[in-house]
Amino acid sequence: MENEKLREIKLTKATKYTILTTFLVGILGAGVAGIVSNGTTGENEQIVVSDGVVAPDDKEEEIVVVKEEKLGVPFKVNAQIKTYFYDLSDDASVREKALVYYNGSYTPSTGVDYFYNNNNFEVVAAFSGEVVEKKVDPMYGVTLKIKGENNIEAIYSSLGEVNVTVGDTVKQGDILAKASNNTISSNMGNHLNFSLLKNGKFINPVKNFSKNIKEI
Repeated sequence: MENEKLREIKLTKATKYTILTTFLVGILGAGVAGIVSNGTTGENEQIVVSDGVVAPDDKEEEIVVVKEEKLGVPFKVNAQIKTYFYDLSDDASVREKALVYYNGSYTPSTGVDYFYNNNNFEVVAAFSGEVVEKKVDPMYGVTLKIKGENNIEAIYSSLGEVNVTVGDTVKQGDILAKASNNTISSNMGNHLNFSLLKNGKFINPVKNFSKNIKEI
């Protein structure tokens, strides 16, 4: 109707009502009745809404929809894998590419090395969390550790131009630093070494990308 408009009303109660219908409110501010379902008892109850005020309970609780985060890749360019995570479940051909050669011996890789035409590409947060460590490792160069929910931690190594420090809170996709070089993989040039841990144990990042953080 010409003299009416559709207004979205947030009905919020301490008793957790579930809205079953959309409320149409007239321009004259007249109270409009809506039927909601009591989430606890399943009984229907009528609540009168006038100018956005919920009655009879004036204790309002805002309903917030939170989008659950999924593990993202730690860059926005088309970086390629140079060294894989050493995963016993992978084929022998992949495991061969997951060995790090240094000082005359091979070591299983606990992370993934990403390379982008030797460019100093931007390194971004794979998930939201807190920077809990920043250091210079003699083998892996400048390193950041970020801790997120569900006991997930990420280690970003071989960094340059770091933008964050210990105690900072970062959101997924925030720029942390730029890819640089390190000692253990100096022949690779500029690259990122990315490791993922769950409960302090290294896990395969590649097999967990796009997974819900809470399910890793």
